[in-house]
Amino acid sequence: MIDYGYGQELHEKLPTLPPAAIKTVAARVALQWLPYIFGFFEQGSDRTDFQQFLLLCLRACVVSGLEGTRPSAEVNALNAHLNSRYISAADTGRILNILPKSASIASNAIRIATNEVDIIISSLPTHLTAYHGEGLKERTADTAALTVAPEDTEQVFATKLWHGEVPETHAGLSQQFFDNATGTPWEFWAEWYKGMLNGNPLDWELQRRVALIDNSIWLQGPEAIATETSRIELPQQIVGSSLDQTASQVSRSSTLVSSIRANRDAIAVSAVSLIEQIEYFRERVRGLNTLEPRLREEVVEFADYLESTLSELVNALPITEDELNEDSAGRIALWLRNYKDVLFIKLAHYSSPENVAEATVPTSIVLGSTAIGAMLGLPLVGATVGGLITNQLKPAQAAKELLKRTEVEEIGNK
Repeated sequence: MIDYGYGQELHEKLPTLPPAAIKTVAARVALQWLPYIFGFFEQGSDRTDFQQFLLLCLRACVVSGLEGTRPSAEVNALNAHLNSRYISAADTGRILNILPKSASIASNAIRIATNEVDIIISSLPTHLTAYHGEGLKERTADTAALTVAPEDTEQVFATKLWHGEVPETHAGLSQQFFDNATGTPWEFWAEWYKGMLNGNPLDWELQRRVALIDNSIWLQGPEAIATETSRIELPQQIVGSSLDQTASQVSRSSTLVSSIRANRDAIAVSAVSLIEQIEYFRERVRGLNTLEPRLREEVVEFADYLESTLSELVNALPITEDELNEDSAGRIALWLRNYKDVLFIKLAHYSSPENVAEATVPTSIVLGSTAIGAMLGLPLVGATVGGLITNQLKPAQAAKELLKRTEVEEIGNK
């Protein structure tokens, strides 16, 4: 049974609030409904149009939160872009036509949050009262708090999104997204939403920088955005001030510096050798006219990407030991974070026996690539390495074991 008294209260109080406070309430509504977009995304997470739609919704939620806490001209200018992109992305993938009702309601809530204040005032209370009243009580509480302290928008985000238990459906869809995001380009977004859900949002300056990532990069997809968010997080997580670093972050940074000092020469020689092997492999694939053209192009593009990734590492290595400092270690730490995806997602896919044999990445490249990760501190399965040493495990089987997903989860907890 919906308590429409709450809706009336929201109708009355919302127009009396300043713009940032109104944006805050709308942003929190969008965040409550976002799990339904997660649920829709899981039905086609490998599809480019689904990925673009989720990225669009995530960015819109970040922008609406910033409009509530740190309004600025540059953030406000994103609203028009997001609305036009919303229409374009939805139309291109016919997304709006296939959204189930719950996800359609969610997308509408997100669009309301990125609109002008007068549209929010006229649309938001109706939206909340129309759809089972979900979240109405919580957002009425937000409005009441902002009526007392209208400038204290950050404090509102510092309270949990739901009072008491999160509704079962929302909790289930959120947890599914969190679980599936581990070791993927969506990992940052899982942590971002956990923070919003629990009243512990990521640093607002970090969120501002994420929102302002160039539009062309957003169009490149989740991998490109994951790389950018890693770069943005770097000053806070690795080369930030010692006051902001946790003990574990300092420890990881110190361990990486030690690994680079001990293995710089071996890393450089191994990477250059791998690049040459990749070049040979790529040219061999290009000459395989029996391969389906799209598959051939896809494998060649991956070879280009892997070569480029290794070249970035070589260029980031210090020329002399004296040049190894927090800044250079930080660049390599950023590279290493992205390299996890390269190894355990992309390379694992292209070295899979399910692929056409001629287009499968050679075992030597797989072993060499994992060895570089190990030299920089990524853990390997000890039993697998032992099997290679004793010759009880063939290289091809070892390569397969070294790229198993369980390793992603293990290194993700380090």
